[in-house]
Amino acid sequence: MQDLDPTILLLLVGVGLIFHVALAAMAKTVNPVATLGAAFMLLAAFSVADEIPGFQMLKFARIYVTVLIVVVGFMFYRAYSFGPASLVLLGFIGFYVGAAAWGPSPVRGIMIKGLTFQTMLAGVTIALVIRTTSELQNSMRMLAIATATFAFLGITELARNPGAITAIGRYGPWGMNPNRFGQTAASMVVLCTFVMFNDTAKIWRLIALGSVSTLAFLMLLAGARGAIGMAAIGGFAVAFPLLKRPWVVAFFGAAGAGVMALFMRFLQGVTPTRLNEANLDTREEPWSDAIGHFRDSPLLGKGWVASESVREGGSTVNFHSIYMQMLAETGMVGIVIIAITMLALAFLGLRLWKQQLAVGGMTLRATYLAGALIAAVFAHGAVESASLAGSTVAAMLMGIGAGLIDRLPKLVDDLPDRHAKRTSDEWYEDGYEDSYDEYYDQQRDGGDEYWEADDNPDHPDRQAV
Repeated sequence: MQDLDPTILLLLVGVGLIFHVALAAMAKTVNPVATLGAAFMLLAAFSVADEIPGFQMLKFARIYVTVLIVVVGFMFYRAYSFGPASLVLLGFIGFYVGAAAWGPSPVRGIMIKGLTFQTMLAGVTIALVIRTTSELQNSMRMLAIATATFAFLGITELARNPGAITAIGRYGPWGMNPNRFGQTAASMVVLCTFVMFNDTAKIWRLIALGSVSTLAFLMLLAGARGAIGMAAIGGFAVAFPLLKRPWVVAFFGAAGAGVMALFMRFLQGVTPTRLNEANLDTREEPWSDAIGHFRDSPLLGKGWVASESVREGGSTVNFHSIYMQMLAETGMVGIVIIAITMLALAFLGLRLWKQQLAVGGMTLRATYLAGALIAAVFAHGAVESASLAGSTVAAMLMGIGAGLIDRLPKLVDDLPDRHAKRTSDEWYEDGYEDSYDEYYDQQRDGGDEYWEADDNPDHPDRQAV
């Protein structure tokens, strides 16, 4: 590590102490675990921004925050009742980390790869501490604050230093790798899309809309094609329940197309050149390298493939695909394990979705969020392996998604349904004008017998349409 200015060190320590005091003071108002998760999102982003003074210390702060998330969750919220989805994901990552044991530097490899396990465990903990849909909404708001902060800083950095785009033809603020910036932005977009469509307060929906729009624009500037696809997949999955409102999909589709058209018009010849490239030439070399390592050890892989070029003592080589990473480091056994993991999570998510269809409300819409978080990361993993690095927001997303699959069936839905009016309108359109409110009053009062269709002419099934 480079020498750190003592002034910067004192500043970081001071900010950390203030954060701890503020977190303790606000513990009754905000979810401290979600607040720590929001802090991790920003620390993960800026800990790889080498133009920020003292960015090296942010790496240690990031690790400390993940440990604190787990400690607070375990001690104060008893967030250790892992369900099958959490166990499947952590088991998969546990194998990935443990594979370093048969690598060339077992201790070093387990330490580096183990950060991923810690980050995903923190993500699972964030989900498991949630008890009600109000807590879910408040937790998502804290993550939205981190997203809004990152979006604001990103756009102001662009205004301050527009030359950051033309330096390498792609936007990489604060010295961040454009792909890493894009992945961070895409992860935040998926989280904030949920707030944008489902929060009960208009002000939070507007904050989320502004954040998503800003980060979408910055992702285009970064030319991060995989990240754009990740945000599109995750955002579509979160918005899927709104497909009954075609005008919503049409509006955002048209707005996105308009932004893209303006972008292509004013910045033609810079970033759009990258976006128009459909080939994967930039992945050919690292993928070939990964296949070469696999051929050397096809059954269990190399355990840990490290490079001295980034960090003294070695750091994990980025093969630009989590599947190629698993192939090189864990061989065929690892590929089988990741396939089983994906199938198991898909099965558990589908089972949860079928259960929540009968419940509706916020828990059903959060089910789409859980699926979106996992699916988006696995999809982006086809062209980027940073999701298997503990320093990324995407790694935390997978943990949150798996934790939500386990937690949502136990959540108490204590929020008013802001989509209820639409449901009511659908009843009215179907001719149930007088029975909608009365029906739910009877259900609440336990008058199920009264509503047997064969006995009651006012039952909706007996109403003339």
